[in-house]
Amino acid sequence: MPDRRRVVRLDAPDRTVGGRVRRGVEREVYDRAMADRVDIPAGLERRLFIEAGWQCAVPRCRTRGKDLLEIHHIVPWAEVRRHDYENMIVLCAICHKLVGEGPRQIDRKALRQVKANLAWISDHYSDLERRVLEFFADQRSTLVGPFGEAARRPGATAIALHGTMRILMMYLMKDGIVEIAPAGTEYAQLTAGTVTWVRSESTPFGPVPDVEHYRLTAKGVEFLDAWLGVQPLDEI
Repeated sequence: MPDRRRVVRLDAPDRTVGGRVRRGVEREVYDRAMADRVDIPAGLERRLFIEAGWQCAVPRCRTRGKDLLEIHHIVPWAEVRRHDYENMIVLCAICHKLVGEGPRQIDRKALRQVKANLAWISDHYSDLERRVLEFFADQRSTLVGPFGEAARRPGATAIALHGTMRILMMYLMKDGIVEIAPAGTEYAQLTAGTVTWVRSESTPFGPVPDVEHYRLTAKGVEFLDAWLGVQPLDEI
């Protein structure tokens, strides 16, 4: 039975390439190449989904749900005629339709930087640290008005974790991306659609605190700006 996701993917480059429709001999060459296309190996597909965290790789999107996601060849299959991990990326259907070389499209350069940033984060940080970065990214996109301005300042938003999680946050702390907020620090918190200002607390629980609040540093804000803006992370 044909895979519907693959049918959708094959249609995308058929409509436009570099802002122009494929026609004539070029269309015939494309059709012959696509007729020879083989399925993506299951192991490679799983590796790509793991790289993207089972969500759209575009950092400002991050749509979840495997049925909503597709695999894109950065350089089209019709040109390379092979499935290479380095040339493939997971996108949601909406972002996939935005791929192109136009002024309001996601071009190859941007896709390569998105993929490079995924690899950089995976190589440097734990899964928990990655989720913490995503939390701060969500705060950035959700908080609006004066709270939105606050979310863009170092230390204005925080995430509470159990004290035993500190070792899993080690690399974000060593790199100066986050820091533990002192007890009594005020920060913005979004709960059930309502934003309030709260104060961090630290409750002893045996030899470790029951809760610690992590906040972005100035470097962390710069890092988040680069990640969301699809800029190189290794230059921060």
